[in-house]
Parts: sequence; structure tokens; C-alpha cells
Amino acid sequence: FIWSNRANLNHPGVMAGRLAGVKAKVLLIGVEEDDLVPPKYTIEPTAKLIPGAQLFIFSSALGHRGIGEDIAKAGPIIEAFLKAAEKR
Repeated sequence: FIWSNRANLNHPGVMAGRLAGVKAKVLLIGVEEDDLVPPKYTIEPTAKLIPGAQLFIFSSALGHRGIGEDIAKAGPIIEAFLKAAEKR
């Protein structure tokens, strides 16, 4: 998965080119301890390719499962993101 993601993000005109054209406000959320989908190989490089993207990475002892079971840790960030979107 990691190698596939790197290939997609680094291939000109494919993912990287398309992500650069995203006009929507984007919030990417991940778990620092996620060994299955590590943020440094997935959402961190993705966020760099989307203009204005916001990135929030939180800590969870649950690793990959934390994105579902500890998502409340991201609650205030999600709420602020949505409130800001309402004002636009």
C-alpha cells in the first residue's frame, strides 16, 4: 500500500496533478501510531499536494483502529473545520 501510494503521488499528471486542482476545503485526519496506513506515507504527502489542505494527526494507543475508535480526539478540529466552512 505504501509503495502504491508513493507511486501515485509522485507520478506527474496522475494523483499529484489532480490533487493540485482540488478547489474544496480539505481536512485530512490520521493516527500517528497507525502502522497499517502511516500518516507520513499517506496523508502528510497528500496534504502537501492539495492547496490549503489542513492536516490533523492525533495519538492513539489503538494504532490503525484509533481512527474509528478514538475519533472523538479529532472532534474539536472537525467542528472548527465545519464551522469555518459554513462561513464561506
